[in-house]
Amino acid sequence: MGSSTQGGIPTGTEDTNSTSTGDDSSGSNAGANLVIVGRNVQKNQKAVASLRAENRSCLGLACDVSLKEDIDRCIEDTLTEFG
Repeated sequence: MGSSTQGGIPTGTEDTNSTSTGDDSSGSNAGANLVIVGRNVQKNQKAVASLRAENRSCLGLACDVSLKEDIDRCIEDTLTEFG
């Protein structure tokens, strides 16, 4: 997992095998919108449900990062959801 601030917007990465909603290093408590991305839809949904239960703003998307069209779709969906 990693986190940083780009353009004043907290960003973070974490895989759905180790998503820990108690760890604030992702920036989620700093007002960040989280996007959970992975090939396993069930794991994504579980992570999203857990984060939303803590009133965190998040979106879950299925994506195979080896496919450019999946990445492009995730970017579009993210921008549609969060602007």
